[in-house]
Amino acid sequence: MRINLIWSDYNIEKSLNHARLPKGHVVLGMFLIGFMGVTFISFGMGIGGLMQKVHRKTFALLGTLFSSATLAGTIILMVIGLAVG
Repeated sequence: MRINLIWSDYNIEKSLNHARLPKGHVVLGMFLIGFMGVTFISFGMGIGGLMQKVHRKTFALLGTLFSSATLAGTIILMVIGLAVG
């Protein structure tokens, strides 16, 4: 049993060494996730602007369209990146 645990620890450590990414890639991924969060907030604010009854809805509609296009494009890029990498 002890030999199996040592061997499995060795395999996990060996697989983790191959999975290391350069720091630039990690930072880029963190920025991507952060910008998606900001886009979700802008999408929610656009929906909130569309729900108001008094004000004009032109800018709320434009904001909602642009943020939803940005979200869709980012999600598509992430799916392509996961499929390729």
